[in-house]
Amino acid sequence: MSRTGWAVVAVAAVVVLGLLAVAVVDPTLLGLPAGHGTRGGSNGTVNSSFETVQYASSVDGRALSYAVWTPSGYTPSGSYTFLLFLHGVESSNECSNVPQFAGGASMINAATAAGWIVGSLCTRTTDGWYVNSPTTGPQETDVLDAIAHEKTLTHVTSVYLVGMSMGSNGALSIATNHPGLFAGVGAVAACPDMFEESAYYESIHSSLPPGFADVTGGASPPAPGTVGYGIEYHISAFRFYPQNLSSLRIYVVAGGEDQTCMNSAQIWPWLQANDTVITSSCETAASTHEPAQCSTPIAQLAAGSPGEFDCRYVYEPTAPHTFDQLNGPDLLDFFRGSAGNGTYTAPLGGTPSPDPSATQA
Repeated sequence: MSRTGWAVVAVAAVVVLGLLAVAVVDPTLLGLPAGHGTRGGSNGTVNSSFETVQYASSVDGRALSYAVWTPSGYTPSGSYTFLLFLHGVESSNECSNVPQFAGGASMINAATAAGWIVGSLCTRTTDGWYVNSPTTGPQETDVLDAIAHEKTLTHVTSVYLVGMSMGSNGALSIATNHPGLFAGVGAVAACPDMFEESAYYESIHSSLPPGFADVTGGASPPAPGTVGYGIEYHISAFRFYPQNLSSLRIYVVAGGEDQTCMNSAQIWPWLQANDTVITSSCETAASTHEPAQCSTPIAQLAAGSPGEFDCRYVYEPTAPHTFDQLNGPDLLDFFRGSAGNGTYTAPLGGTPSPDPSATQA
């Protein structure tokens, strides 16, 4: 029997209704299946075999799914850690294509070798930014529903959320807005400030980031007090209230040649990862009406509350915007507690080396 045969319906008791309001520091949010495969672990070479797990939205009943890779010897009666991956903007919803990228393959290999289950969400749209929106649907709740459904199939002991590009926004915002639900969060090609990201895209491309105008209702940029503005703030949770990530392991990797989620002063003055992880900045995007609030980086929170904020930041000076920034074994080692906190540098997808001075591209 397949994993999906062990449960008849998705249980979504951990989520409430459609366009949910989240109890956080500022709760401003408004109000394809890729095929079937055999399950099994990854040992050395990447295992691209996967199974499609079907579930239903707790909001509108929409049929949804996620691809899943299970470790060797998986049994529904066992206890497992669940790592859910959130993809970036895609031209088609290829949620099962994670092993096609070196970063994705290494993540699946490392996780399944450790006995973890890995899921990759098949989103209802390819560019919905993992947020609940009246125009593109309850896509934050879709993430929570997938986690709730996985818990009906086996005993999940802890959940880690990892995202790439747009998925990094989703992972960081969902983890920050739902403190206590996750054991750790990972952001690859991290882009945590949507106000700054929108200002950058408007400057370079004369438009909002892909799909973002649909999510926010079409305004460019959304005006304060509107639903779209609330969504933009909500997605920027890691920038505005990172203190919600207390007691959660945070892994961030960013590239110095990334021209989508910028982390180089030679490209854009706001350093998306540096200025929200290791250095404070009062830079705000006036053109997008960003709140005038200096950032409180995780490093500052960690210094003020030793032991409460575990963060490993990997800066790759020559890395462009790519999933291959990720070194899967390093991610898993950190999540499992065998790799330390701090600031590191690495070649593209390479082994990180401690480098406390890596604060500027």
